[in-house]
Order: sequence, then structure tokens, then C-alpha cells
Amino acid sequence: MSDKITVNLPKIKIDQAPAGLFSLVMSRLEREKKIRVVKRRLIVFGFLSIISLIVSVMVLQNLRLESSRSGFGQYLALLIYDFKAVVTNWQDFGLVLLETLPATGLVSLLTAVMLILFLSRFVARYVGALKELTGHQSY
Repeated sequence: MSDKITVNLPKIKIDQAPAGLFSLVMSRLEREKKIRVVKRRLIVFGFLSIISLIVSVMVLQNLRLESSRSGFGQYLALLIYDFKAVVTNWQDFGLVLLETLPATGLVSLLTAVMLILFLSRFVARYVGALKELTGHQSY
């Protein structure tokens, strides 16, 4: 007897790859590239949104401090507590309110809020694009 063991395996004939496989692989690679770009942009805009939220809290605290220093809150309280005196001297009262208005704080707060809205728009856009690219559906 011979020491060789023979195994009869079916012969597999290797043909060419199925039709369309190359284009399928290339389209999947292109999709993954787009997903990577969208993820990067989402991370950047998300990070900027968080920073702008933190800055807006600081701006709001600055506005409160500025309005308390200028006496704006006291004049507004006068509007509530002694309305008759305010109506009698409404022109002077209006000028005093305008003079004590914390304009720089209000402009800063408006800028911070607009920045948050602007960045949130991009975050929402890229979240939607990422869901579309990955095939997730929102319920």
C-alpha cells in the first residue's frame, strides 16, 4: 500500500467576477467617502454649536450684570409698580429707558443667538445627510 492519501475534491473553476461587481464596490467606496466627509463636518459644526452655547450663557450673564449696573431693571420695575407716574412723564421715562438700555449686551446676545441658529441649521442638515447615506430612517 502506498502512504499517500488521495482526496477527491471537486475542481472549482474560477471565472471572472460577476458582472457589475466592480461598479458596486466602487460606488460603495464612494459612499463611504461621502459618509466620512459628512461625519467630519457634523463633528466640526456640532463642536462649534456647543462652544456657541457656552458663549451665549456667558453673554447672558454679562447682559444681566450690565443691566443691573445701569439701573435698567429698576426703571422697568417702576413701569410695573407706579404706572400712573410713568404715564404722566412718559417722554422722560422713555428717554431714561433708552439711556440705560444695555445695548452692547443686547447686541452680543442677539449675535450669539443668531450664531446658534446658524450652526444648528448646519448640524440638522448634516444629521439628515448622514441618515440618508447610512440608510437609517427616522420614525
